[in-house]
Amino acid sequence: PWTITERGFCNNVHKLCYPFGPALPLASLLLLPSHPLFTTCLSFFCATEIMSQELHKWSHMPPSEAPALANALQKLGLTIPRQQHNKHHTL
Repeated sequence: PWTITERGFCNNVHKLCYPFGPALPLASLLLLPSHPLFTTCLSFFCATEIMSQELHKWSHMPPSEAPALANALQKLGLTIPRQQHNKHHTL
């Protein structure tokens, strides 16, 4: 699991982009005129799903190597803290 910390952003998240690549534009074309809220919610979901992989990467990095944003989000409890995340690797 630690190799995740050595990947760049695009290399880390590209596989999560594959299902959303066709789905988001298609949903926008078909639903945008009548359901802009649905398209907005779907876009938000796709973005957070893709970023979840980067958040996962940050949970494996020591605070000194993680971005300041990652440390702040973990400190605020908005993302899973390192210690809590590491428990799932030891179960």
